[in-house]
Amino acid sequence: MASGDALKLQMSYDDMPGADIRTEVNYSALPSSADKVMYPLALCRKLAGKGLGNVPETDAVIHINSNAQWCVGAGRDAVAGSKNLAYAMLRAMTPALGFGKGILILKIKYDGGEVKTVKYVNR
Repeated sequence: MASGDALKLQMSYDDMPGADIRTEVNYSALPSSADKVMYPLALCRKLAGKGLGNVPETDAVIHINSNAQWCVGAGRDAVAGSKNLAYAMLRAMTPALGFGKGILILKIKYDGGEVKTVKYVNR
């Protein structure tokens, strides 16, 4: 990220069975994009260089499992068997910046019955 760039995150700390930490990334298309390639919102805002219009307020929501034993200190204060929250948060932020696992292609049916393919560059 360059100076002046922002990553807008919302944090949620609650009971979440099945995962220690999970990231939900918001996506948007570039205003000039005719093929509707969707980018993570923070990356899309950077590529567009101007306002995107009607987009969510946050780039991503990070859900942290309140039942996991998190280590929030450094050094010898770490509890055996605990998970490093700083490392987990760093990893959770990367999809919001545009670093992802692959490509996901969805077909969306609009009200008029038209089927349009939407390509996500990250998920």
